[in-house]
Amino acid sequence: MKLLYKGETKMAVIKYIRVSTQEQNTARQEQDLEGFDKVFIEKASGKNTNRPQLQAMLDYVREGDTVKVESYSRIARNTHDLLAIVEKLENKGVHFISQKEQICECQRKSEPSANQYLSHLCERILEPPTPKVTANT
Repeated sequence: MKLLYKGETKMAVIKYIRVSTQEQNTARQEQDLEGFDKVFIEKASGKNTNRPQLQAMLDYVREGDTVKVESYSRIARNTHDLLAIVEKLENKGVHFISQKEQICECQRKSEPSANQYLSHLCERILEPPTPKVTANT
């Protein structure tokens, strides 16, 4: 992976990995760690953003860095939290990539906020599906 440079400062590529419990295995998310400058691994519920490694990652990132997650559900379990995290990253000038959803939210200052775009998308990805109603049953 080619590393980016801004002036004399190396821009980091960061991976955030999360599973919900201590018993769960992070191996599936750790399969592609080559090329990452820093990896944050968390074994904690995603019910809120009160997670030590998430907060450490948010404190660590700098303008021009890239944060990659396996999927949106690994960084947040609800739309509100995801949008808040993406906004923090966006405000710091950090690129955010969800590998599963194949979506990159990369500093689009002249376009609508990432939050506007992600809000609609997250409703479909993160919220639990509603049961299908069968017609004529």
